[in-house]
Amino acid sequence: MDSLQVLERPNYASRVVQETPRLSKGSAAGSQSRPIYALEERCSSTTIRLGEKDMVLNVVCFLWGDWPEPGLGYEYVVKLKSSVMRNLSLPHNFICFMDEYNIIKYNAKTFMKHLGIEVRTLHAYSWVGKFPKLYAYNRFANLEGRVLILDLDTVVTGNLNEIASYRGDFCVRAWFKGIPKNEWVPDGDMIAFEANSKTAKHIDYHFNTYLNHLEVLYEGRERLVLKKFVPNSDMWQKLYPGQIVSYKNDCLKGLPENARLVSFHGDPRPHVVQEKWVLENWR
Repeated sequence: MDSLQVLERPNYASRVVQETPRLSKGSAAGSQSRPIYALEERCSSTTIRLGEKDMVLNVVCFLWGDWPEPGLGYEYVVKLKSSVMRNLSLPHNFICFMDEYNIIKYNAKTFMKHLGIEVRTLHAYSWVGKFPKLYAYNRFANLEGRVLILDLDTVVTGNLNEIASYRGDFCVRAWFKGIPKNEWVPDGDMIAFEANSKTAKHIDYHFNTYLNHLEVLYEGRERLVLKKFVPNSDMWQKLYPGQIVSYKNDCLKGLPENARLVSFHGDPRPHVVQEKWVLENWR
């Protein structure tokens, strides 16, 4: 039996944009941890409904490298899309910015299209740390209207219409550990803003102009970028108390009654948690 063709994992330690990964021979069939078709029947395709430009909502996520571990990236994208679809009745697009490594690995632009997921190539300013997510502010990301960024390890547990209706300039999740001490520090896994706004253009300009300096200064830490460039941002936990919660800080005794979005922000990831409410919502 001929060996399967597999993709070489790109090196994201450098900010240099990778070339399209090469297909190489040499891995056995068992190296694919799970088939890429496995989740298609779990999430039906939806018709994207578009209103006026200022009413368009783009729910955006990002996937690059082998996050969270080899073979699981596709599952996380599809489950986030599925859970958003169940809990958001407002017109919206679902967009995943993905590096070429994963696009080729999963044939993502073909298979995810049938699930109502638009896959766009992630041309990151930098591959350092969380900096690839800053591509959302880049004019070449071609986003229009409202944007709601959700990290892939976010579990949707309730209706998102109120959160998705935010129309302010910029809203972020506050650092969970700072809230009890009344320290409202921005964090980066749930963000809403207007595409091509002054704030977005401000971030885009600086990362296009001073990238080397910003890489050294912030070392890939998205929260420090937000603290610097959007110091007066709105905070989800102030606007919608109880709707944005932390798994590690708020859910160890069960899911809070009014929770809509649960951030796992690190280990454990949703795929290893066997609690009933996670299994019911992360699907």
